[in-house]
Amino acid sequence: MSRTLGGASPKVLVIALLASPACDLSGATMAWLSGGSDPFAAFAQAAKGQQSQSPDLGVSILRSGSDDRPLIVPGQTITLSVGVNNLRGSEAAHSSTLTVTLPAGVTLHNANQPPDRVDAGSSLVWNLGTLDAGAFPRLFELDLALPANASAGSPLSVSAHVATSDPEANLKNNDDTFTMLVQSAAVDLNVESNLDAVPLTVTAPVTFMATVNNLGTVAAPASALTITLPAGVSFQSADPAPSATTGTAVSWQLGNIEAGGSRSVSVSVAVGGLPTVELDSTARPAGPLRFLLEASTSASDANRADNRLEVDKRVERAGPDLKIWLNVEGAGEAGPPPTGSDLTYVIAYGNFGNQVAPRVSVTLSLGTGFSLSRAQPAPTGTQASDRFAGGVLSWDVGDLQVGQSSAIRCVVRAAAATEEESLVMAAIAGPGTSATAYSFRHGPTGGIPKGSAKAFPSRLTVILVLALVSFAVLVIMRARRKR
Repeated sequence: MSRTLGGASPKVLVIALLASPACDLSGATMAWLSGGSDPFAAFAQAAKGQQSQSPDLGVSILRSGSDDRPLIVPGQTITLSVGVNNLRGSEAAHSSTLTVTLPAGVTLHNANQPPDRVDAGSSLVWNLGTLDAGAFPRLFELDLALPANASAGSPLSVSAHVATSDPEANLKNNDDTFTMLVQSAAVDLNVESNLDAVPLTVTAPVTFMATVNNLGTVAAPASALTITLPAGVSFQSADPAPSATTGTAVSWQLGNIEAGGSRSVSVSVAVGGLPTVELDSTARPAGPLRFLLEASTSASDANRADNRLEVDKRVERAGPDLKIWLNVEGAGEAGPPPTGSDLTYVIAYGNFGNQVAPRVSVTLSLGTGFSLSRAQPAPTGTQASDRFAGGVLSWDVGDLQVGQSSAIRCVVRAAAATEEESLVMAAIAGPGTSATAYSFRHGPTGGIPKGSAKAFPSRLTVILVLALVSFAVLVIMRARRKR
């Protein structure tokens, strides 16, 4: 019989016992999981203000061991951990009892604390005596055996109930149920990888993870993983090291993978020697590269459809890809803005590359006749300019993560301005990245140069610009996953 709860299961069990609408100990839970020296002190302190003026018993059932899934095989024995507490009670609970009811066909094989009696053949009863106020969980480990003729696909529920001779104000925590699903004994390997989300670049080795999971109910013997690389991609290293490398195929012998277990490898590859075309001054292969990942075992696999994974990738430019948009609210379709009017410029920007863009700056340059009234957020700097008489406003936005985007709203006061002097331009740049600019010109006849922003109604503009940025991020990330 197992005498442990499998790794972190004791913490999980206590957290499950405390998790209820009547008790909010989330802060104590985080303090404990963060490595507090006393595993119960944080809970005791947090529970003081949550105690009822009576006993408040609680019970919880979890499966212990490395495989905590609610799956059981005919003839198998599993261990359930049952915890009883009076943590939230301010009074002792006298003559307390724990009753665990087993479903038909399931029998008690062993228990770390044998029950005091068995009622009706399937109800195990423990006389707990007095549980002091604030008592932490008492744990009962039960080894339960399922008959060999149990029908696959049928659910089996084990229920637990705690009671006391004293009145309780809260009975919500006095019952718990653990439902198991009977399944046939079978191996079911599947393979997964984060390769579809990892940029495939030519500047440095690319590292990705591959994992083989056993979703079955019995161990998968002599398991193996084979990764077949496309032409032009070479294997560099792996952790753990491969068992064999033959041509473009790299393989690992993973041994026995227990039910509910997994094995992972970290693989580094390099791209080179590919036929290329020029795109944005960066060499890229003309077509997608196909990676093939396959998992195998010496046993019969219940579902071989998920043993194979194909990932198509395109080589892409390494580095950040900064983009910016400039839109204006409050401007008419024709003529310069009225003297003294306020225009709201919305600067939307983001990083659509595959690496962090460090120390990014955004600028808004104002032509003659324009001056800043206010901005959200406020600019971090202002400079004079011979070309832009209204000044150049700057924002140090810091590092932009991959896919990160944001917006700046600037209210600008317009004075009399000629067409030649009414240019407003936004730009974004960072170390090692080329500046990207977007401009808006207020023409006397409403002419808007190609590539410039067009005026929209005030409220709608903000929604459209931010929606455009978010949509662009989603499209780019989804396209990478499909490759």
